[in-house]
Amino acid sequence: MVSCLELGIAKIFSEIVILNKTGEGKIAWLIFAFIFLTLAAKGTIFLQRTKRVNIFSEALGEEKSERNQNSWNLSLSMEFSNIISHLFQMFLILLFISFLSLKFGLVILLGIGISLIIFNQLLQSQENFQKKIFKTRFTKHSITSKKRVMARVRSSEIGSLFSGIISLLMIITLIIIHLQGMISTADTIVSFFAIRMLGTNMSSLSSSLMRYARALVYSSFGSAHLTQSSLADETFE
Repeated sequence: MVSCLELGIAKIFSEIVILNKTGEGKIAWLIFAFIFLTLAAKGTIFLQRTKRVNIFSEALGEEKSERNQNSWNLSLSMEFSNIISHLFQMFLILLFISFLSLKFGLVILLGIGISLIIFNQLLQSQENFQKKIFKTRFTKHSITSKKRVMARVRSSEIGSLFSGIISLLMIITLIIIHLQGMISTADTIVSFFAIRMLGTNMSSLSSSLMRYARALVYSSFGSAHLTQSSLADETFE
């Protein structure tokens, strides 16, 4: 819903910018719609981010349980929700841009595909590193807090860096397509905002995947698998 609202806001903004003075009546309605949709989008984001904590907590049975639950289970659920949200928003943006220009939509699809391949490699590497950290609990070896945090942050920022480069290439391609007359000015403006949204989602997806890898290893499922324990064992956080 938020993705659709944001894209609608971008479309309205582009219409406001390119309208001349002869359309002053229409501009007033567009400005009203712009303000209304912006407030609706911000309100929806606020409700979504505040309510889902209670939803996942209830789903995991933490509020009714008298035992200390593995707090990483909630983190795992939250990050999985973030990942699905970012992927779905990226899909909607792809559909929206493809509707404006099918050729440019193929460029966006290629960019998303390359980004996901890079993210997949970073995710696997981060998960393996988090497993090594977890296993040091049962050995004489230790890893400094700086190295633990740095490894996750570095992987996240590498993903963000690549997504930023890919987004920049998309914008350059958009400019070239517009100069060749293959896409209108209004649709070019909307596509620019859509690419910025896409870049933000890809960057956030990179961060969520790295946090997901850590939560997966330390959750009840991950810790039980690594220690050959049952899923009911809640001694590992």
